[in-house]
Amino acid sequence: MKVRNPNRYNAYKNNNRGLYCDCVFRYSERVAEAAEIKLDMGWKVFAAVEGSLNGADKVGVTKAMREQAINVIIKYWQYGIDLQEEMDKRGIFRFKSNR
Repeated sequence: MKVRNPNRYNAYKNNNRGLYCDCVFRYSERVAEAAEIKLDMGWKVFAAVEGSLNGADKVGVTKAMREQAINVIIKYWQYGIDLQEEMDKRGIFRFKSNR
């Protein structure tokens, strides 16, 4: 996951430890990494993230975990601001879950 400020992201991760938090961070990183591949293929940021949510779920994340992961992505990912702007334009406050 390409982060805007690695020091702040690592500090945030280090201050939020435990099985639940670790799962959220791993999931957010997998989503972002899959989305980065799609971005390199010409996808728009919203579509890239939306198209990566289910494939990145390796352990059955809950709806709350998904929402927290999206918040991590928006706050720290290199393209997080672009994602937030696109969500705001669409009037979307959260991604729909298949669960």
